[in-house]
Amino acid sequence: MRLINKKLKFTIIAVVAMFFTLPHTTILAQNFSTVIPMGEWAEYKKIAYSGNPVVVHLRTGYENAVIFPEPVNIRSIDNKLIRNESQMSLPNCVIEINVNSVGFKPLARFTEQRVTLRGSDTGIIYDLLVSSSPNGSRQPLEVSN
Repeated sequence: MRLINKKLKFTIIAVVAMFFTLPHTTILAQNFSTVIPMGEWAEYKKIAYSGNPVVVHLRTGYENAVIFPEPVNIRSIDNKLIRNESQMSLPNCVIEINVNSVGFKPLARFTEQRVTLRGSDTGIIYDLLVSSSPNGSRQPLEVSN
């Protein structure tokens, strides 16, 4: 009888543990077919650019943006020169530039990629280290000089 109670307790604990970890493993492996629009944000996360790369950790499945103090053009992704807009993407993530706003639309998680942009007015080179995961941020960034 005592052995049966131990086995029953172990089985219950194992089932409960599996129940709580199952949703998390499903979310971590999830890829999206569409991205949820960014919408309106009352407050942007502000970052002063000092020449060091800015870490941009995106939440997979959600559109996000980085706003710069001047118009920007993309120069390279992981040190590969970008010559036209068709080359402007990360793994499973579209990049869109609209004057001083750089939008990211990650459909799946990806590891850190270096995105280099050049300010049209000042010539400042902005480096971003961009990645995506289900734990990434949804809050847009605003970069200042």
